[in-house]
Amino acid sequence: MKADCMRKILILATILAILATFLYIFDPISGPIPYPRCWIKLLTGYDCPGCGSARALHALLHGRLSEAWHFNPAIFLILPLIGATLAAEHPRCHRLRRLLLTPASVAGIIALTLAWTLLRNLP
Repeated sequence: MKADCMRKILILATILAILATFLYIFDPISGPIPYPRCWIKLLTGYDCPGCGSARALHALLHGRLSEAWHFNPAIFLILPLIGATLAAEHPRCHRLRRLLLTPASVAGIIALTLAWTLLRNLP
């Protein structure tokens, strides 16, 4: 079981490293590779909670914090949450897993996501 868990962590870390390298090299704004457009923005004209995340991550990877904040400030909350979620998969992190998967935690994340969506689309 332990070896299986470590294999999953290694595979995930490798995938994340490849994606981060790709995002570091290819600028979502002016790079030679067209990034996918947000279908919510295309259909409604409104920003979804993740709009600007690729640009924000690219800026973060290059150390441009204020530019990342400009593109999507929520990324500064999302990245630690993703990190905690991934860490919770480790067998020794059962307390963290229980904390993240409580109904209150899930409801809080949904409420924050909805609030962020509404706030960022106010005129």
